[in-house]
Amino acid sequence: PGLRFFAGVPLVTQNGQKVGTLCVLDTKPNDLDHHQRLLLTVLAKQVMKIMELRAGVRLLEQKQAELEEQKKLNTDASIRLRSFFESSTNFQVLLGKHGDIIDFNKTAFNFIKAVHKAKIIRGDQFIKYLAPDFVATFIKHYNQALQGQKSFVDGSTVYDEMGVIYWEAAFEAARDDHDEIIGISYLIRNVTERKLKEQKILSQNASLLKIAHIQAHEFR
Repeated sequence: PGLRFFAGVPLVTQNGQKVGTLCVLDTKPNDLDHHQRLLLTVLAKQVMKIMELRAGVRLLEQKQAELEEQKKLNTDASIRLRSFFESSTNFQVLLGKHGDIIDFNKTAFNFIKAVHKAKIIRGDQFIKYLAPDFVATFIKHYNQALQGQKSFVDGSTVYDEMGVIYWEAAFEAARDDHDEIIGISYLIRNVTERKLKEQKILSQNASLLKIAHIQAHEFR
């Protein structure tokens, strides 16, 4: 192209990679004095700073977009998990490694409010919401779950307003992404209806056996 003059300074990254050249071109002969050469070197460094800054901004924008996408995924997953958690008719409480309340569902909140006339609060010790005669049993199964063993217990409790309630309780370790135990999932199922049906069947069977015994006696 008829060039008669070229002066260039390499564009070098901080780790020593040469990525291009800042150059001055002309169609007629020329020369640079010391001051101009120094100025070209300074400009080359400034160019590299601008290029690296722009690259850093693009990288930050990319990371920000990735974080926003991950945040959206986490939010969606949290909403689905919360919806599942809240829709359960079972009493569910997530406890920390020291018996503190981390979270609970609506069923647990309503039950505690109805039975104990209190509002369950995150951070409280859960045993304050238990019947005194159940505390020792609870602690035993809670500690077993902290050791990684699933634990179950069942029984019945008489409540003033609700009458007798038959229940089954499950204690299971809650783990993080590294499979480390971070707390305990405590779940209670109300099995009163099933138990009453079982008792009714047993009572009917006993009556039938009694009738059969009487009839057999009369036959003899």
